[in-house]
Amino acid sequence: MLILLLFSQMLSAEPVYLEFRPTSSDITQFRYTTSDENLNIWVTSKASDSLIILEDFNKNEDVLTIQQSSDGLSWGKDILFRFNTTDNRWEAFSKAIVAQVPSQKPVQEKKTFGASSIDIRGQYILPLGLCRDSYDTGFGGKLQINFSSSGSSRNTDSLLPYTTLFYQRPESSTSLVSSFHIIGTTLGLGIPLFVNPALKVSIGIEAGIMQHIITWTAQSGGPQSYTLYLDPIARVATTFVVGTDDGIQLVTSPGISSFFEKGAIGVLMSLEAGLRINW
Repeated sequence: MLILLLFSQMLSAEPVYLEFRPTSSDITQFRYTTSDENLNIWVTSKASDSLIILEDFNKNEDVLTIQQSSDGLSWGKDILFRFNTTDNRWEAFSKAIVAQVPSQKPVQEKKTFGASSIDIRGQYILPLGLCRDSYDTGFGGKLQINFSSSGSSRNTDSLLPYTTLFYQRPESSTSLVSSFHIIGTTLGLGIPLFVNPALKVSIGIEAGIMQHIITWTAQSGGPQSYTLYLDPIARVATTFVVGTDDGIQLVTSPGISSFFEKGAIGVLMSLEAGLRINW
């Protein structure tokens, strides 16, 4: 360790004499300054000439900076010293103290879970299998609220939960029904496949319930009437989000839904497209 010995403890306006002792036998030169390093004002001496003389050194304010060298060309890291007037001795310290920057623990931002964006989408639906006996193609709309652990949307590769509310209006393919209306809600989880600042691709898996509202025609055997019934529903979709997270993004999501009723499974393909609004 570098050792400084005080030869004279005079007033700050008078010279201060110190002895330099190198940290290793390889040290051939040392240099020192009490000025700002940016001024590049150094006093260079041989290691054998161990005397340091500080003119007009203010023990209450000034800082002594020392560097060592084994070849006189490259210099080691700064070693900083100040005079402790309370204990009447020299102390080594860091640049953080010179700059008078208080030591503070980093403030860790608390993560909160909340809504980060909302999707407004239109739907085109195409019935498959048994659904074609009752449903024809149709249209619908969907609201989807997306959540994140920070409460704001970010590029991330973590799982992203969401919830939806949708309405679908397939045309009737049977003379017994004049109209079909479907209202449903689901909870889902997005699994990222590809993420970068301009494009995100994910697989969404969701499940929920759907309310069928059927309007029967007079040909069904009586006056026009309504029937309501609930079915569980599951959907799998691939979602593409285009654009950055600092505003409005484009969203498209092809997928397939299945609903279950009395041992039968109805299947609807859908293509969704719309906007995602971030906050």
